[in-house]
Amino acid sequence: MGKRERSDSGTFVETVSLEDVVGVFDAVRGPVITSSDVAEHLDCTTEAARQKLTRLYDRGEVDKRKTGRTVVWWHTGGTPPTPSERAPESGEIQGSIETSLDGTDAVDTVPTEDPIDAALKGWSYGRTEEEQAANDTVARASLEWLRETGDAVRQSDVPLDDLAEEDPEDRKPDTLWRSVVRDVWQHAAGQGYVERPDSRAYKWAGPDAPEDDEDSGVYDPTEEF
Repeated sequence: MGKRERSDSGTFVETVSLEDVVGVFDAVRGPVITSSDVAEHLDCTTEAARQKLTRLYDRGEVDKRKTGRTVVWWHTGGTPPTPSERAPESGEIQGSIETSLDGTDAVDTVPTEDPIDAALKGWSYGRTEEEQAANDTVARASLEWLRETGDAVRQSDVPLDDLAEEDPEDRKPDTLWRSVVRDVWQHAAGQGYVERPDSRAYKWAGPDAPEDDEDSGVYDPTEEF
C-alpha cells in the first residue's frame, strides 16, 4: 500500500468516509462483514477500518459480535442519533438550566468518559508537540485494537504493520512497540483498563470488556480450529 497523502500541517488526510464504509455492506456478500473486508474494498489499513466501524457502532448504525478471534459486523439500518439523543460532549449541560444547577437533574448532567480517554489519562510521551501528537495517534489506535480484540495478546499478535501505517512519524513496527504501544499499555494497566495475565500478555479490562469464557487466555497460534 502506498504512503497516504498528508495535509499542510503534516497530518494524514482522511480519505475514507463513514458513508464509504456503509457502502461495503452492499458490496460484500453478507449479511456480515469484517474489518478486513472494509480494508480490502476501500484500500485502507485494517486498523483504520476498525476505527471507522467502531464509530458507526457508537452511532447505532452497525452492530457487532465476536466469533472465535474474529469480529463480524452487520448493518442495523439505524440512523445516527439526533442532537437530543446523542451523548453529551465534555462540559455540556443537559436538561434545563434550573434543574441542572440545583442538582435535581444531576444524573443527566454527568457525561460518560470515553474508556480510551480514561486509559490514556496522564500518559504523554515525546520531545516535541509533533512527536507527542504522533504517539497519541498510535497509542489510541493500539488501545482501540486491544479493546476490540478482547483476548489476552502478546507482542506477536499485535498488528504493528497496520499501526505503522497510522504513524505520522513513519517509524518501524518494532520501534512503535518498544517506544509507544508497550509503554501506553503498561500505563493503561496502572489505570485499571488493561490486565496483565502474565508478564508478556495484555488484555483490555475497561468497563466494556467482555466476560471471560471458560477457555479464555493468551492466544495460542498453534491452536487447532
